Amino acid sequence: MVSLGDTALRAGIPLAGQRVTIRLDRDLAHVVLANGTLWRTTAFTLTPTKRARLQGARPAGQIPEVSNRPVRVERKVSSRGGIQVTNQRVQVGLRHAGTIVSVEVQDTTLVVRDDNGTTIKDVPRQNHQEVRRHKAYGHRSIN
Repeated sequence: MVSLGDTALRAGIPLAGQRVTIRLDRDLAHVVLANGTLWRTTAFTLTPTKRARLQGARPAGQIPEVSNRPVRVERKVSSRGGIQVTNQRVQVGLRHAGTIVSVEVQDTTLVVRDDNGTTIKDVPRQNHQEVRRHKAYGHRSIN
């Protein structure tokens, strides 16, 4: 949630804790990521007096373009060799148990890749739910 002029705007759960830019156009609000890609556009009305009181506001430039790249997420493979993405179970294989895999969530398929980028599995997508969790649960990166 982002608060603008005592009015709440839903930016999106995957963006929790991240810095975003909000672009206001009449009755629309565009949520723009730090890299300049458009994340979401939603209806949002703010009175002219509240707009004038916003701190740090400046005139907007061009509307950013929507990213056409597929969403990439990380998952930790269970001890039974499975993962779950967009509420869909995928059996990766027992030999990958305990490893972190990346999944490209495309329109029609889920492409599972290992840490080398090698495709492990290509599975048809069964639903079109939004990705809510992007990082693998319970793993720590070693820096």
